Amino acid sequence: MVAKPRLIDRAAPYAAQLKTTGEEPVWLKALRDDAMARFQAEGFPTLRTEAWKYTNIERLTRAVFMPPDEPGKIAEDLIAPYAIDGHRLVFIDGHFYSALSDLGFLPEGICLASFGRVIDFSPEVVEPHLHHVGSALAALNLALMRDGAVIVLPKDMVLEKPIHLVHISTGATENAVSHLRHLIVLGENAAATVLETRIGTARKAAWTNAVTEIELARGARLRHYAWIDETASSFHTARTALRLDRDAAVETFAGAGGGGVVRNEIVVALAGEGGEARVDGIALGRGRAHIDNWTEIVHAAPHTNSRQVFKSVLDDRSRSAFQGRVVVNEGAQKVDAQQLNRNLLLSPQARADSKPELEILADDVKCSHGATVGDLDKNSIFYLRSRGIPEAQARALLVEAFIAELLEGVTDVAVRGWLRARVDVWLAAERQRKAA
Repeated sequence: MVAKPRLIDRAAPYAAQLKTTGEEPVWLKALRDDAMARFQAEGFPTLRTEAWKYTNIERLTRAVFMPPDEPGKIAEDLIAPYAIDGHRLVFIDGHFYSALSDLGFLPEGICLASFGRVIDFSPEVVEPHLHHVGSALAALNLALMRDGAVIVLPKDMVLEKPIHLVHISTGATENAVSHLRHLIVLGENAAATVLETRIGTARKAAWTNAVTEIELARGARLRHYAWIDETASSFHTARTALRLDRDAAVETFAGAGGGGVVRNEIVVALAGEGGEARVDGIALGRGRAHIDNWTEIVHAAPHTNSRQVFKSVLDDRSRSAFQGRVVVNEGAQKVDAQQLNRNLLLSPQARADSKPELEILADDVKCSHGATVGDLDKNSIFYLRSRGIPEAQARALLVEAFIAELLEGVTDVAVRGWLRARVDVWLAAERQRKAA
């Protein structure tokens, strides 16, 4: 019998792709080399990796995924249902696509451009902010990333309209991968709203490996939302890493309405006193979809607050996982950290795993966590049916209410409506399936 190669060995072929990144600053080449060395040393995560205990990506490692040299073709009206009034940057298969982008009117002093363009003309803009943000797949992203968005707001700038970052994975070539990299830096007391949309049209195996790195200076405010709408044949791994200085605040929402295997990681470092983080998310699964949300919030300073609410709605044989880790460092007194995970199973074959964690090294804190897994409440269904509502409609109303409760926490009104429209598409498909 031939022994199966270890997953760490399967990382080796990606080192050859490092040579294709072209002419770049010396510091960036060194950063790429270090990141690739880390990826090769650690290899792909396995079920033995504690943070990945619920998500098996061995199928991802059976082939070597290559970034396509040219973006694939898309239907002209593909983006229309996802449009929102704001500044838009579009990427197709990891390549910036100017024909569909629309920056609109931008205030003087803001940097809003593709990563590739900034590296070519103003690399000093990103050099102080580009870091390795943990995990082997994030290291692979840093080593092989080609493009993404760079958003830098100077001190006291408030951007009124949202910035919409759209990425489309077409599966233009066999086993195509996009190592998308976004960098968001807000200066002191600056404020912005950023919406990330990742759409998949691939009918064969494709992989999106995305990283968003965010730095908020003192008093900065960011509302950050992300939505994943990939196909059943896709792999989607994403990591959002945030660092908040004193009195900075972030509201972030991560939603997934489609995909084969989706892994979404959110890491927040509350590094300055008075920092606040609200981290919410929704996983909508059907078929054999697998959606894994993993979070880590580190309270490194006193008088910091965090709140997490993650929900999932699962049908058929779909599966969700939530691992939420809250760390309160020694000396980080007067911390308030709350965490909640609720899961709704619409099928006896659906499965939800939940693992909330608290690591508290300070004594004057208020921390809580909770998790629930279950079907729709039978008493609520009975109540609606007693008012003449058919059972199928009653169940649909309760599912909508379960999701709507979470969406009400989205403070940007335009984005809340946008997210509601995405959820409505998923719910409408559910109703059609049930009626068939």
